[in-house]
Amino acid sequence: MIKILNEYFDKIYVITMKDSFRIPRMMERLKGVDYEFFIGCDGATLDKTPYIEMGSKQTRGQLGCTLSHHQLYKKIVSEGHEKVLILEDDCDISGPIDKLGEYISQLPEDWGLFYLGWDGPNLLPNYSDNLCEVSRSFQKSLEGTHCIAIRPWFAKRLIELNKSAHYTADGLLTEVVKQYNLKTYAAIPKFGVQDGIESITVNIDKEYGF
Repeated sequence: MIKILNEYFDKIYVITMKDSFRIPRMMERLKGVDYEFFIGCDGATLDKTPYIEMGSKQTRGQLGCTLSHHQLYKKIVSEGHEKVLILEDDCDISGPIDKLGEYISQLPEDWGLFYLGWDGPNLLPNYSDNLCEVSRSFQKSLEGTHCIAIRPWFAKRLIELNKSAHYTADGLLTEVVKQYNLKTYAAIPKFGVQDGIESITVNIDKEYGF
């Protein structure tokens, strides 16, 4: 059933780290799906100096996550795929995946970001039966970049807004909505959840310092 993802997205990326123990698990979870692993930025080894000089206050782990997404957004813009699904390597697709087509059909033609998975406050549908519109007037911030669909024009705006790495990966999504009120929606109920294990971001900060 999970192969249905390829019917609605032109490209699927899974952000991971080189030689991560999570890669085999994601390969098993996505068996039958056409996707590509994207090797992200290792926060443990990056040089934080230029980002500190630009005013970034992110921890080493946060910055690694932010730059991984930033680099992938650039790739998405350069490749020109129309609808891209981004998964992180701790994501499990567990929602009503057989109804994905119904959710997609409820999106407006000009949607830019679609949270298939998210954390934060409880949401109720306010746009359609299965969608919550996340707008500037919607005073709730969603967290999580583990299961999102994005359009190239939206990715381009994210790149422009976070050149100095001021915002975290998930904070950037909230900020772009606040500043530009771009078309953003969240699935209800959601499809993607994160594994209940300690994050790579937290581990990097513990081992290598902030």
